[in-house]
Amino acid sequence: MQRPSGQANLGFSPIGNLSTTVAAITQIEALIRRGELRPGDRMPPERELAELLGVSRPTVREALRALSILGIVRSRHGSGTYLGSLDEEALHEPLRWLLTLSLPAQDVNAVLEFRTVLESGLARLAAERISDEALGRLRDLLAELEAAKSDEEVLRADMKMHAVIAEEANNPMLLWMLNAAVELNVAARSRTVRVPGVKGNVAADQRAIVEALEKRDGNDAAEAMWRHLKRISTAYNEYSRQHAEPAPAAG
Repeated sequence: MQRPSGQANLGFSPIGNLSTTVAAITQIEALIRRGELRPGDRMPPERELAELLGVSRPTVREALRALSILGIVRSRHGSGTYLGSLDEEALHEPLRWLLTLSLPAQDVNAVLEFRTVLESGLARLAAERISDEALGRLRDLLAELEAAKSDEEVLRADMKMHAVIAEEANNPMLLWMLNAAVELNVAARSRTVRVPGVKGNVAADQRAIVEALEKRDGNDAAEAMWRHLKRISTAYNEYSRQHAEPAPAAG
């Protein structure tokens, strides 16, 4: 197959009989990773992409639609399709939007379950990988947390500590998932921090986590993080049961 002359320098390979939308997306992503397509570049026209990839135009159309939903490419009316900015915050938006639709911020229990599963694993990884500098930051934040008086001060120091631990786990995919749900996490935290029994235990819980990290003990770090988040969940549910509005009378 002869390549269209205008795109001779792009490293597309025909997909052949195994052509699928996923395979087309994979090749386009490979070009982005290699720097052959850069933010702001105009994508080859649909017809040329189909020839370069060895797939049908409907397959190309579906691939571009999927990449557009993810914010990786942008269509400009009358001009064509262009590679987006690839800014990390912008790439989070589709998942944030989806999470917000499927999981309203008031569903605190679902958010806490998400955090418990994900952050326990992050703590386990961080215990193996955390730097001495990061341990120093955690000690400083722990002192700030123990001195905190208001809900806002407790929330701010606690969130900073969780962020340091997540970053030190050094797993971009897990960190991306956590950051994509940041608005839901903040909304849930702003509710749980006001529950009686939560604020008083946060500092002790975080001290246990930091001590496990200092020992480089992944099992203890994961367990301490799990206990911390489960304690918050238990306190929140107990408070919610005690303050639940009575059901409307029948009839």
